[in-house]
Amino acid sequence: YKYEFFHHPGASDRAAGGLAILSRYKVENIELVDIVKEVDGSVFPAVRCDVCVPTAEGAQVLHVANVHLRPPVNLDGSAWLDTARLTEPIRVREVKFLLGSSDSSRLDIIAGDFNEGESTGSIAYLRRLGYQDALATFVPKHKETHTWPFWKLTLRKRLDHVLWTGSRDLTSGRATVKLKCLGCVVLAGYVDASDHQPVLSHFMLQKF
Repeated sequence: YKYEFFHHPGASDRAAGGLAILSRYKVENIELVDIVKEVDGSVFPAVRCDVCVPTAEGAQVLHVANVHLRPPVNLDGSAWLDTARLTEPIRVREVKFLLGSSDSSRLDIIAGDFNEGESTGSIAYLRRLGYQDALATFVPKHKETHTWPFWKLTLRKRLDHVLWTGSRDLTSGRATVKLKCLGCVVLAGYVDASDHQPVLSHFMLQKF
């Protein structure tokens, strides 16, 4: 990738707090959003940037964010049957802060480890705002993005999402352009690399 940004956790940060943006197109205004300082219970930062996509009508700027929301566990790593429910409000507050602190009029794509399914918490909140979830739209519900061993079982969940909004007009000259998702898949072959599987979504800019 021609444009790369990596955030590596510091010595006092939680080890799973790394973030990255990789792009073939020019990336501007990269910002590490310190949600941890602003939202009580948050443990990871987010990264926000502008991606300049070349088109026949000129460069279109997409506002993109990569997130790692609060895991559904206690701060000491323990978890109980109600821990996911009890930490759900934290994830909603994290997303609200991310949107509210943005200088952009609206984030076009929000992707990453949301640490919850498509019908709860932050995902439900974003869908009420008009965002669409590529995982929920294109990937069968039986396909997980996360596996975790638990006793003699393997827990399978859909925690990783790519949300987009096509409601913001990207106007260039006389053309009106909207963001459209063409599909989404969970990539196979990465089970031994991480407890999370890659989620790949395809987008296009559609001219009206």
